[in-house]
Amino acid sequence: INSNVEDVAQWLRLQLDNGSFGDVRIVSAANLDVTRTPRIAINDKLLYAMGWIISMTPNGRVIWHNGGTGGFGAFVGFSPEKHVGVVILTNEGNNGLPDSIGLWIFDWILGNQPADYVAAAFQRAKTKYEASEKVFAKPDHPRSFQPLTGLEGNFSNESFGKASLAKDGDTLVLTLKATGAQLALDPWDGDIFTLRILPTGPYAAVAASDGPLPLGFAQFQTSEEGKLDVLRLTFEDGQTYVFRREAAAEP
Repeated sequence: INSNVEDVAQWLRLQLDNGSFGDVRIVSAANLDVTRTPRIAINDKLLYAMGWIISMTPNGRVIWHNGGTGGFGAFVGFSPEKHVGVVILTNEGNNGLPDSIGLWIFDWILGNQPADYVAAAFQRAKTKYEASEKVFAKPDHPRSFQPLTGLEGNFSNESFGKASLAKDGDTLVLTLKATGAQLALDPWDGDIFTLRILPTGPYAAVAASDGPLPLGFAQFQTSEEGKLDVLRLTFEDGQTYVFRREAAAEP
């Protein structure tokens, strides 16, 4: 979901008024309460509901969730007891700063003992980075792969739409036609490539924010016709997208 502070603030008003916005009832309080009912215990203080994290603090609940999309970070939360909501949107990848600011604000509002959320977030980010370094480390003896020439062409994916794949030196570049974003596929091990976003146009800031590690892996797979017509992108968060080669247009 792409949004802004003003719109999300209005949405939090709906949450704080239990399904009403101004004089209009949009959803029943009972149905809205179902979304806030804990389903899974994360630990003794954190519970997960339907799209909400419930923090059980000494002085009341904080209902919240964070967000992180390439180059952006977010925190949205509210305190039913204090009737206060907080929205934080940032133009940097979410390594815990929006969450830390949001939870610190709620501790201040609720009168809880302050906690060093930034230090905890830094340690989590450091641990995650070190794990990613191991995942993307180049194999000591990478397998060879056929020459890149011949893999170029037009592809499509239901989510991303149409894309073109072109050779650029030892790299393949996948250009998403709807947005102009470009993903570089760098040889890694045999038919497996690493993925990184190229710092072009409006994506320069996003690429810088993502840091030096790849975004994920790409792998060519054989179609039912026995050709390398399937390109599977798997990002670090586990999301997978399959691009299929489009048939060449008739002359």
